[in-house]
Amino acid sequence: MTASLPPITSATKIVVKDSTDALEMLGTSGEVTEVTTTADGHTQLTIKGEKLSDQSVEHITLTLTDDTPIIGTKDNQPIQVDDLEKGAKVFGFYGPKMTRSLPPIAEAVKIVVEKE
Repeated sequence: MTASLPPITSATKIVVKDSTDALEMLGTSGEVTEVTTTADGHTQLTIKGEKLSDQSVEHITLTLTDDTPIIGTKDNQPIQVDDLEKGAKVFGFYGPKMTRSLPPIAEAVKIVVEKE
């Protein structure tokens, strides 16, 4: 290693990971206050309620993709995006990447709709 600042040396081994470690999943439990469609055709749910972890937020807008699973709590059956409506009780799960807007916007990992 050289005596310069910062020190310079050659690498003996470089490891490139194929995937990142499992990201922490965040969640918000509450009521859907708004259902909108973005310009590119994706559905967005605005949820206001309780955060499920310390890093979660109480008010968030989640963007649903074609791959976002939406299931019911009663029977774990899939629910169609068109069936989501204002006032529904949901659990929204998302990753740690969020916008700094108010409410923050994140991509939904999973939506669980509370069924009676």
